[in-house]
Amino acid sequence: MKKLFLIITAVLILTFIFSLCVFASDTVPGSYIEDEYSYTVYTAEQYDTVTTGIRDGILTNKTVVLGSDINCKTDLVMNTACDITIDLNGKFLNNKHCVNKSGDFDMQNENAVIRIRNGRMYSSFCMFIFRNAGQIYLENVEMVSNEECFYQYGGHSGVLSLKNCSVDVVGNYSAIYLGNCGNRGGMLYEIDGCMLDGLCIHCARPGSYIKDTTVYDRRLHVDCWQAHGENGSDVTVIFTNVSAMAGTVELNDGRINPEFYDCQLGGVHLTGTDKYLVVYTTVTCEKAGTKLEYKGSDTPTVDEQYSIDNPKLGHIIDISGASDIQYDSLLDVGYYAGVCQRCGEENKRESSPSAEALFTLLGYSSSENGAGGITVGFLSNISAVGEYETVTGKTVKYGIFIAAKNLIGDNSIFSDNGALTKGVINAEVINRGISVFELKVSGFKENQRDIKLAMGAYASISDGEITEYSYMQNDAPDENEKYSFISYNDIVNSASREN
Repeated sequence: MKKLFLIITAVLILTFIFSLCVFASDTVPGSYIEDEYSYTVYTAEQYDTVTTGIRDGILTNKTVVLGSDINCKTDLVMNTACDITIDLNGKFLNNKHCVNKSGDFDMQNENAVIRIRNGRMYSSFCMFIFRNAGQIYLENVEMVSNEECFYQYGGHSGVLSLKNCSVDVVGNYSAIYLGNCGNRGGMLYEIDGCMLDGLCIHCARPGSYIKDTTVYDRRLHVDCWQAHGENGSDVTVIFTNVSAMAGTVELNDGRINPEFYDCQLGGVHLTGTDKYLVVYTTVTCEKAGTKLEYKGSDTPTVDEQYSIDNPKLGHIIDISGASDIQYDSLLDVGYYAGVCQRCGEENKRESSPSAEALFTLLGYSSSENGAGGITVGFLSNISAVGEYETVTGKTVKYGIFIAAKNLIGDNSIFSDNGALTKGVINAEVINRGISVFELKVSGFKENQRDIKLAMGAYASISDGEITEYSYMQNDAPDENEKYSFISYNDIVNSASREN
C-alpha cells in the first residue's frame, strides 16, 4: 500500500491547478482518443463526455483511461444499467464540485456498475453515494474525501468491493458508513488488503468479508436494521487478519454475528445482552487454536475444548533438505531442522523426532570377586554420526572417561579450552568402524569398593571454532552434581537385587 494521501483541500486544489497548467495547449488532444478497447481522456470535458456516453449507451462500453490528472466537476448519476471501468493510469481524479449533496458516483440502479483502478482520487464531499442500489469495484486506489467516502440516502443494496485500497477522510466521519438499508437487501462487503479511516459494516449480506485490512483512527462498528440472513438465520460476517486497535469494536444488533480470525482488536463492546461475537486464533505449527466468545457481555469466555480439539500442528521438515539435526540428548532420537513444509518458516525443527540416536547405553556389568571389575558400555550408531556430520558440517569425536569424585570436585571432565581436568582418565575411539566401546575398571581392593566414580562416555562436537562437550552416563546426576557417581559395591549390589 502506498503512503496515504493526507493533505488539506486548499493545497490539493492548488496542486491540481498547477499540474494542469504544465500541459501546453498544443499537447492536449482536442478530443478523447479511442482505440479498440479504451477511450483515453485528457480534460474534464472529455472525461464527462465519455463516462456519461457509456452510461447512456451512446458510446461503446470500453475502459476510460486517464491520460493526465483531471480536475473535474462531474457527479455521475448512475441510474441506468451500465458497466463503466475507469483506469486512473497512475493519475489523479479530483472532483471539487458538489451539487445537491450528490456523490461523485451516485448509485441508483442495481445493474449500474462502476470499476476503478490504479490511481488516486479526491472528493470535496462524498465520493460514492447509494440512493438505492449499485455495484462498486475498486482496486489499487488511494482515496481522500471530505466526508464519508461511501454513504447512502434512503437505503442501499448491491456490492462494495475494495482490494488494496486506502480511504482517508478529512472530516470527522467514517470512511465507510452505509446505514439503514431501508429493507432493500443490504450490501455485500468484499474488502481485502485495505487501509480504512474508520469502518461501519451495516446491513451486511451473507458472504460479506473483511480481510488483511487495517482500520485506523476511528472505530469498527457492526450494525443491522433488517434481517438479511438466509433461511431465517443471522448474518455472519467474517473478519480475517484485521487490525482495529484505534477504538473499541462495537456490535449493535443481534441479527449479525461477526467472527474474527487472527485479528488485533482494541476492545469489544456489545450494546445488549442478545449480542454475540466470537474471536478465534487459528491453529499454527507452534500454537493451538483459541476461541473467545462474547455472549452479551464485554468480557469474553474462553472455550477450553476448542484448544483441545485444535492442537498445534507441529513443524514438518523435509529430511532431504534439512539444514541441522538437533539432539536434546545424544542417547535419544533427534530432530531434523530446516524450512517447515507447512508454514514455510526457516530454522524450525520437526515436531516429532525422527533422527536416529547417535549412541546407545548398554549399561553396567560387574563381577562379584572384584578381579573382573565393573564395566559400562556404549554402542555408536556409525551411520547416524556420519549423517549428523554431513548435515551440520560439524565434527564428532567420542570416547570414554572415568574420574574419582574426590579428585574432580566441581570441575568438568574437559575445561573450556578442551584440556582434560587433572584426575580424569579418558580414551578416544579412533577406529570409527567399531560400533561397541566400553570402559572396564578391575582390580578393586576391599577398601576401594566404596570409592565413588564418574564413569561414562563423552562426545565433542566442533564447528571448527567452538567445541561443545556432551556426557553420557547410566544415571542422571544427583541434585547440585555435574555427574553421576557410582561405586563398585553400588553396581554389584544393584545387580544382586535384580537377580
